[in-house]
This record gives sequence, C-alpha cells and structure tokens, in this order.
Amino acid sequence: MVNDGWVSLAGEVEWWYQQNAAVDLVQQMMGVTGVSNGISVQSKAVKMAIE
Repeated sequence: MVNDGWVSLAGEVEWWYQQNAAVDLVQQMMGVTGVSNGISVQSKAVKMAIE
C-alpha cells in the first residue's frame, strides 16, 4: 500500500535477508519517502513445529 510517498509492506518470508532485501529495494524507488515494514519472518521449520 502506498500513501503520500510512504510504502507499507506486508506478508511473510522464510529468511530475514529476504525481508531486508524487500525493504532495501523499495527504499530506492523514486518518490518513496519512507517504508513501513510489516513483513514477518517465518521459517518452514517453525511452521511445521506449530502445525
């Protein structure tokens, strides 16, 4: 979602570096003034243990 130059990211990734890569990529886009990171890191091993 984008509002007045601020981008809100949401979702789930398996590794922390994927979360960081998404934020870094969006921050470099023209017109972006800020990023709200709502991406959670959830590994498959943790998912299997929970289920």
